[in-house]
Amino acid sequence: MAIKASKLTRAAVLTAALSLAGCASTPPKPPPTAVLEISEKECHDAVDLSTALPLAPKKPKVWYETAYSFNAETNCLHFQEADVNYMVFELPPNASNHVLTMGGIKKAVRTLAADITLLDENGNIVRTFERHKYMDIGSRFGVQFRPLEGEKYVLVTTRPELVGEEVRAVETNLIVGSGYAAYPNGGGASYNTYSGADRLTSRTFSHEGLLSVRLQALSGKIGEPAKAS
Repeated sequence: MAIKASKLTRAAVLTAALSLAGCASTPPKPPPTAVLEISEKECHDAVDLSTALPLAPKKPKVWYETAYSFNAETNCLHFQEADVNYMVFELPPNASNHVLTMGGIKKAVRTLAADITLLDENGNIVRTFERHKYMDIGSRFGVQFRPLEGEKYVLVTTRPELVGEEVRAVETNLIVGSGYAAYPNGGGASYNTYSGADRLTSRTFSHEGLLSVRLQALSGKIGEPAKAS
């Protein structure tokens, strides 16, 4: 029995080693590249408001942040003489008591070319944002705004004139380390070290990618009316 067990153990070790070797030889997948054209999709002529996703979280919160994927399965819209991917969101109750930050997340080599439009309850365009209103906000490229009375939905489309535009930049990453220094007579103290690393990035705006949505109540919690001062 001991001999059989030894053989099984050696076999298991050999199998594990071969498995690890196979994993080590598998090259990592390259990051998804920018999608510059929409093809082989049925594009609709009007926004389907029945597909609107609620922006209010299920449980009351002061703020929350989430992301949505624009991909090959995302609805397509023939909008302003171009085919674009789109999603539509329903604003929470008491919408004017909130601040929304929405934009494409800056990934390794691409950024979703998100275009934000506010609609009324019938789906009519109420407000748009000019190009200069869009900016880098943390890890996203988008806009920050406060909903106004009469605005019911947020339409997010991709912007054809932005798709394909390349942005190159030097980004600085702050690296924080920590340690502990012992005193000769006992005790000690912890400390932090800081260093920076620069890297050149190149990202292309895309019809596909990730949309970042951050919603924050100005007073109270999301969905609640503004509290009297």
